[in-house]
Amino acid sequence: MQTAHCIWPKTEEGTALNWDKTIKKNKQPAVFLSAFFFCILFVLFLNDSVMELRAKELRLHLMENAYNGISLNHFSLISEYENNKNLYSKKISENLYERQAANLELVKNLEDAEDYSLVLASNFTERMSLGFVNSLRFVFGKNLIQNIAHSDYYRHLYSAYYYEKNFMFEKAIMKYDLAYSENTDPVLRAGILLHQGFCYAMLSQPVRANEAYSRVMKDYNGSEIAVTASVLQKFLYGFQVERDRLLADGAISTQRTRQLINLFAYKDALKMIEKVEKIPGQNSSELMYYKAVVLEKQGQKKDSVNLYLKVILSDKHSEYAKKANKNLFFIGKRSGDSKLVETSVQINRTLQDSELTHYINSKRFKIQELDFELESDNSEINSEDFKALEKQIEQKEKTSAETKEKVKRKVVVITASDDQISGWVESENSERLILNTSIGKITIQKSEIVKITEQK
Repeated sequence: MQTAHCIWPKTEEGTALNWDKTIKKNKQPAVFLSAFFFCILFVLFLNDSVMELRAKELRLHLMENAYNGISLNHFSLISEYENNKNLYSKKISENLYERQAANLELVKNLEDAEDYSLVLASNFTERMSLGFVNSLRFVFGKNLIQNIAHSDYYRHLYSAYYYEKNFMFEKAIMKYDLAYSENTDPVLRAGILLHQGFCYAMLSQPVRANEAYSRVMKDYNGSEIAVTASVLQKFLYGFQVERDRLLADGAISTQRTRQLINLFAYKDALKMIEKVEKIPGQNSSELMYYKAVVLEKQGQKKDSVNLYLKVILSDKHSEYAKKANKNLFFIGKRSGDSKLVETSVQINRTLQDSELTHYINSKRFKIQELDFELESDNSEINSEDFKALEKQIEQKEKTSAETKEKVKRKVVVITASDDQISGWVESENSERLILNTSIGKITIQKSEIVKITEQK
């Protein structure tokens, strides 16, 4: 007897149930594959981010070393002493001394030529990578990577360096103290002590300067920095002996003032200047210039700026006018006073100092992203002296523009001695006329001219 099989038609419910079983059966491999591919992509992405982070960290490490080298430049300290000693002993001329001092300024001053950021992780992916790397470093007991811009040590160090190069030595010493406490690197600490010793020397505190140098020689005996400290100590001693010798007989003069400045004896130099000023006929542009130098070296920016302006106003054609304007330029560069820099550049259009033009066109680099406050006097160049100088500059530029319009004119000039000179006008100002004639260029003083006739 055959058994009859009854075949029931599949319902919609049965079909859906079969699909659910199929999906459930294949769900785990699909999820696993998706997770696997996601992990691979994440690892590749993370590896790429970490590689970028490491490259950035390397660049910042190199920049960090460079900035430490700039701020704790031991060579510059020796150079300043050496340069002044050579000038004092007349081994070099004052012009060579000034060129070497200006070149040293270019080394010490930091400006914008490279637009590198000190921020290590500036977006979400970089911050995530930094967090991942720092987590691993923490687990393995290594130092965490941090931005230079977030370092108290660098804020104190660059503040100290700023104050030192702007001759605000007391503030520099305090900031160097803070930087010293934030860093345990023996080389950097020794460099900080050297700079503190230099600051004390500039404040005419030789005992404290010697203490700083002796500490470096004792704590870091045998190192290159200890040798540098020994050299600086010898310079300090030699300068002190010469200072005492100059002051021993009580004689005063502008020449001795200059010698005291070369020996970094700024307080003694200022006292001597004030005595020389009382001598009738001695208040020359030369004496004014050296007084401005002393005030600048004592960190009195406002007073030195206005005195430099007076030097320029007193005689724009003197060598001291160019010296004063060059110093204005570097004061502005050191302190970050862009208005003062621009003022010096404007004045140089009148003075035509080729050396200053060279320094104006020179570029260095600057530290970016470091967020810290610096104290600096406003130069306050909106004084009566500066306003008078501005008018002179404007008049000079107006005269130059008028002169340009007059060039390429052919004229006949009759002089008081009845000479008749014909030629093309090369240039002209209120004092003289230069003609390009058939026998060459001839300069004629305006006071000698009787008549000028233009030729077509």
